[in-house]
Amino acid sequence: MSELRKILDGFGTELKEDLQAELLRKGVETNAGQNSRLGNSIRFYYGEKDGVPIFYLAMNDYWEAVDKGRGKDKTPPPVNPIIAWLKRKGVDPFKKDLSYRQIANRQRKNSLLKAMDTKSRNSLKKATREQALKSMAFAISKNIGKKGTIQRFGYDGANFFEPVLNNGRIQKLEQDLAKYFVKEIKVQIV
Repeated sequence: MSELRKILDGFGTELKEDLQAELLRKGVETNAGQNSRLGNSIRFYYGEKDGVPIFYLAMNDYWEAVDKGRGKDKTPPPVNPIIAWLKRKGVDPFKKDLSYRQIANRQRKNSLLKAMDTKSRNSLKKATREQALKSMAFAISKNIGKKGTIQRFGYDGANFFEPVLNNGRIQKLEQDLAKYFVKEIKVQIV
């Protein structure tokens, strides 16, 4: 393995591990405290363009929404990814532990059901788990569009990227690359 490859592999591996650790530190994780799908998606590779080495860092396309948050009063996100997220998290839309607001809404719904005819009432009562998840996802999507994300970060995002990237590692990479290219030039001149 060439020295340039060692430099870039070392930089990429350390960057990936530090980004994953920062995501975990900020609470972006799975239920089991493991790396999230975003953390697991972080990868790097490098190539060459016009004789110049180029380093690429890639991760799931929603990384900016997690990092910077999603501003309020924007178009709501699509419902299907939220449904998938709810399923991954094991959210049960029929859970008995309800907040006061949910209880009030359910009481209001029950009073409306009593006023309806039997056929309409039965169709509303038989909401499937899938329909309930879709309804819940729609409400979450609407709320994200209205308020933005992520409340626990003050709707500003997790801010995991900049602190890791701007901790002196770019300057160290520049120094390592400069040393490598000085040696490479000397070898080729001799």
